[in-house]
Amino acid sequence: MSKVKVLGEMYGIEITKPWSNKMYEHNDSVAEAMKQNIIEALNAAHSIDDYETLSALCKCICGYGMSNQYDINEVHDEACRELDMVQNYWLNTMWEDMLKLGVVDVEKKFIGYEK
Repeated sequence: MSKVKVLGEMYGIEITKPWSNKMYEHNDSVAEAMKQNIIEALNAAHSIDDYETLSALCKCICGYGMSNQYDINEVHDEACRELDMVQNYWLNTMWEDMLKLGVVDVEKKFIGYEK
């Protein structure tokens, strides 16, 4: 059996390696809130035909940009498909970009990735 290493504490949760169930639960709740904010931003940009914002969001979510040969519906659909399958570690990597785009409105951040 592997030994648990305590790396600190955040939001009242011990940061351990390997991760604890509490860490996974916390990150899942952050991911759910973050996904909700992102889907709202995707739908808002789509509803007003804001291709530029939609493309920026899509690039953060997918990790690649879509050329202007794709119409706004295709960009929206691709971003939504990828968001539906995105892993928490990827959401963590896009946190700062989403913050800059004004999308992240989650009080708590992911834990355990920084160590």
